[in-house]
Amino acid sequence: MLHKDHYMCHNPRIVAVVITYNRQELLMATLSALLAQTVKLDCIYVIDNASEDGTQNAVTDLANRVPAIRYHRLTENSGGSGGFYSGIRLAYEDGAELIWGMDDDACPESDALAVLLKERTKFPENTVMWSNIVMRDTSGNQIVHWRTFSAAVQEERGFTFVGFLLPRSVIGEIGFPRADLFILYDDAEYSDRIRRAGYRIMRCRESKINHPYINSLESRRWCGITFRTLKMSNWKWYYFIRNGILIYSWRDPRKYRLLLLSLWIAIKSLLVDRENLTMILFGLFDGLRGKAGKLQVLMKGK
Repeated sequence: MLHKDHYMCHNPRIVAVVITYNRQELLMATLSALLAQTVKLDCIYVIDNASEDGTQNAVTDLANRVPAIRYHRLTENSGGSGGFYSGIRLAYEDGAELIWGMDDDACPESDALAVLLKERTKFPENTVMWSNIVMRDTSGNQIVHWRTFSAAVQEERGFTFVGFLLPRSVIGEIGFPRADLFILYDDAEYSDRIRRAGYRIMRCRESKINHPYINSLESRRWCGITFRTLKMSNWKWYYFIRNGILIYSWRDPRKYRLLLLSLWIAIKSLLVDRENLTMILFGLFDGLRGKAGKLQVLMKGK
């Protein structure tokens, strides 16, 4: 059983930030894994995007027994981008020196943080470290999430919002993540900003975070040709297309690559899956005109 005093949070140095929305059972597993780390966290901030599934009661009850848990409920669902903006800002303003961030279906192995901290000593203090995200298919086979490792620690061009370890000095220079993207590409925008500021991102093979495999492809045939596209909810296509175009400037070649990709996705949807076409076109239009924020008409009940 955990002893309260072991997790008392005074002048936190290393903290975790977890973003959640309506996934109480997964969240509690994540919190258990964080509390079981061999290097104890000073605080664990839970940022709740206005969940309606009992999350508030469950986390509040846990926080009453383990004061390291700090629960912060947002007034509405602001998506992953709004959640990480709020969580990183809260931890930073509370004096955190290192912030380890993840979402509510990430389950770090007990030594994941210890490995990050050990490997971090080999690099300048302002280096951003990143855990290895381990995904498996329904048969238990491991899926490559990012790219395969060539070494125990290797440099990356960016990170996802699962297992990143941010030094305070980096946040102090580049600021907080964008809060107005809702979901998708928010991590790409933030890690790209970090890289452009001259900081390195190092991914650690042995700092493992288990995570469900959430991306899948679906195939459709048209005139004898097989088309494969990402399988996503209708409303997610809007943010996938819009944010991919939105986050890069017109001087960046990546904007044009993503624009061409969006046009190709729209053509495929026109041919084989018109259900998503309206959202894709809305996303394309808003991305081109630089419109961010949560599209309320899409997000009723989200």
